[in-house]
Amino acid sequence: MEKNPETLRRGAPALELRDVTYAYASRPRLKILNGVSASFEEGVMYAVVGPSGCGKSTLLSLLGGLDVPVSGEVAAGGAPLGRGDLARHRRENVAFVFQGYNLVDYLTPAENVALATRLPALPLLEKVGISAEDARRSVFALSGGQQQRVAIARALGSDARALLCDEPTGSLDEDTAEEIADLLVRAAHEEGRCVVAVTHSRDLARRADRVLRLKRGRLVRER
Repeated sequence: MEKNPETLRRGAPALELRDVTYAYASRPRLKILNGVSASFEEGVMYAVVGPSGCGKSTLLSLLGGLDVPVSGEVAAGGAPLGRGDLARHRRENVAFVFQGYNLVDYLTPAENVALATRLPALPLLEKVGISAEDARRSVFALSGGQQQRVAIARALGSDARALLCDEPTGSLDEDTAEEIADLLVRAAHEEGRCVVAVTHSRDLARRADRVLRLKRGRLVRER
């Protein structure tokens, strides 16, 4: 998959937080993130853990260009992201996998995947365990685990080098969650993607290469 030379520089981390501070406009004195710095590399799966409400999803939104820090900067491939870069960053550098799947409900799985890639949808879906028959059904006819597989296939079909996953196994049963974890690990180790998963799941965190804990505005590496 070709990197965008304007935003990604060879040898640099896929994503970085550089002394990032973030607070909600309604509560500016409460620092959700307080001087956070971290690098996220290709070929590595990261788990970001911490208590509910500590800012894990906010961290993911900043990495993905859905929000901007109060101070500090976010970088992609070594290049700082300004406000004018965010739309292109979301389009070219990152792909999201949400707990709620975020599929277009009036489209089939194959059509959902085709929205995000020029690659044939059926091989991508087959890769994540969705049959050709299921790929042509309504997404409403799929289980939660199958819908999450479709969301991952959509992300894998993009050119994005970073997959940002917000509680990707949070609503799934134990066996299905393990299968989704397998897909994310393979995306990092076999496809060389940078995978960042925000999670409460100890099992998913156990599968990650590196575990970062967010607590009281600080991000600390646990493993």
